Amino acid sequence: MKNEINKDFYCSADVFNTKGTDVENSYCRYADTRCKVDYCQNHRRKHPTPEQYKNEYGEEYHDDWAVYVDYTDKYGVHYVWNIDTFGAAKNYLANKENKNFFMVCVCTPFGRPDDDWRPK
Repeated sequence: MKNEINKDFYCSADVFNTKGTDVENSYCRYADTRCKVDYCQNHRRKHPTPEQYKNEYGEEYHDDWAVYVDYTDKYGVHYVWNIDTFGAAKNYLANKENKNFFMVCVCTPFGRPDDDWRPK
């Protein structure tokens, strides 16, 4: 996508671009590698965790909203980036001792993370 800044961030202002996806026509004047969180409010994570979502958007991620989860069940079966609700994923995590559990919000146009991708 043209509005990608790097592998973990993108420029959300390009969503409002009515003349195509060229940076020159975007509403964001920082939609390139100079785009930084500290001076551009359109600099967003491609796959935020619920905690990062709260910090960046200023509101809690709702329990009925979707998340991608990566975990191993009690039988040793590994599920890579299955979709579930945030509430169900929190309940699973609360009853789980397995530390190999990753969760990211489904709120950007980038879809599932790569199988080997992990939140930072």
